[in-house]
Amino acid sequence: MKIKGYAIILFLAIVFTYSNTLFNQFTNEDEYLITNNSFVQDIENAKELFNPKHFLNPIPILNGARPLTVFSLMLDHHIYSGKPLGFHLTNILIHSLNVLLVFALFLLFKTPPGHSFFMALLYGIHPLVGEVVNVPGFRADLLMGFFALSSLLVFLKYASVRNIRAIIVGLILFLFAVFSKETSIMLSLILFSYMLIYQRKNSKLKVLTGLLVIISGFFVFSYWLGRYAYKAHGLFYVSILDGISPMDSIFNYLGAVFVPIFMYFRNIFFPFMVNFEYQLNIGTLSIAYIFGIILTILFFCSLIFAKDKKIKFFLLFTLFFYLPASNIIPLHNTLSDRYFYLPLIGMIYVIYRFTWGVLDKFSAGERKILGIKLKLFPLYIVLTFLMIISFNRNFTFYDTSSLYKRAFLRAPENPRSAFNYAMAAHKEGSYLESTIVLEHFTRTWPRIDAAGVWHILGRNYFYLGDFEKGIMYFKRAIRIEPRDEMIEEFGQLLSEIDYQG
Repeated sequence: MKIKGYAIILFLAIVFTYSNTLFNQFTNEDEYLITNNSFVQDIENAKELFNPKHFLNPIPILNGARPLTVFSLMLDHHIYSGKPLGFHLTNILIHSLNVLLVFALFLLFKTPPGHSFFMALLYGIHPLVGEVVNVPGFRADLLMGFFALSSLLVFLKYASVRNIRAIIVGLILFLFAVFSKETSIMLSLILFSYMLIYQRKNSKLKVLTGLLVIISGFFVFSYWLGRYAYKAHGLFYVSILDGISPMDSIFNYLGAVFVPIFMYFRNIFFPFMVNFEYQLNIGTLSIAYIFGIILTILFFCSLIFAKDKKIKFFLLFTLFFYLPASNIIPLHNTLSDRYFYLPLIGMIYVIYRFTWGVLDKFSAGERKILGIKLKLFPLYIVLTFLMIISFNRNFTFYDTSSLYKRAFLRAPENPRSAFNYAMAAHKEGSYLESTIVLEHFTRTWPRIDAAGVWHILGRNYFYLGDFEKGIMYFKRAIRIEPRDEMIEEFGQLLSEIDYQG
């Protein structure tokens, strides 16, 4: 089969796998990025996104540091009149294009077309990437993937020849990637790795790589750390982020680094275990902690001792794109599927080289991998299995309540899952359901004495007509966190009781 045929099948397979997301509503980050964001809902504000005066002093809106991402959401809102179908359609199309770029990347490394096709398809339908495709609020990861992969392809294909126009296009695409999501600055290190592995004597590539490193350094020190300074701050001071600062507890800090590594590897090979929320036990020497250490050691041993240049490059590809989410600089959200959207590309290629390379001995010439052959039957089973998992998982993103309910049922030991589910039920007016979950929360995790829990619980009881409990829980929330808006709301609810009486 010709490459064009593979590309068409890839595109159609990805669109089919995520077609049922078109019927989903907004959920999770969509609420404050889109539905409750008046800035995004007015296309006239686009000029403010690209005003140079906001570069080092981002405008006070959510995700103002990612102008291209916000602009794409603005366009969707303008074109589709704020309807979720349009946002989901855009996500599907961008992800489909990203899969084609992955296919092109594998081909660029002289991988047989049939093998490249299967790897790209495996990436595109893997449940680990489903979270990014299903939530329009995660558009940043999709756009970063599109521009970063496009830039990388241009650089790898044309940097070794005298094609100034192509290099300029690559630089522009790199900047687009950075303005979609700041972590794409890691592309400069990936290109630097390519130069060291393949073209040490290429002076033009050295100059280009140096330029990208300088640009990335400017973003890091003048912009990224300026806007997200608390992340660097968390490295040196006690109890900045959930007790995982190395100055607070080195054991917990290392647990926040190693445990997610195990979870990501587990989800690659056992994708039916993916979830929107995860409970990470970083405070004890758990199996996940131990295997996370072992996997990290194996990863770096493979990187150091690998003789195959392609394996070495894609290991570095995985490492550098994962590094910003590795919790070396502590993150508030320790583990999330979307953090592995680009690193998964490198891992799939490495797994292929270590295992699927055995397919080489089964065919010759153009390798008609798509032919139905008994020896490839298990591969078809795996791909079909992954497609079914991803297709079914899309339904869990139907709305916020469905998403958090599924996350809670799959991880009932996770307090954040419980709270998010209770909040979603409360917003939908399911006050009894929200109350049941929060009562479970207070019994299961009595040490978590959070104002937000008692606030919502008190509000639920007011709406359910149990004013005595409502007053008790509201007072407890105010005692913990005496915010003016909470006190004002409490007074308003009390006045309504008097009025009804």
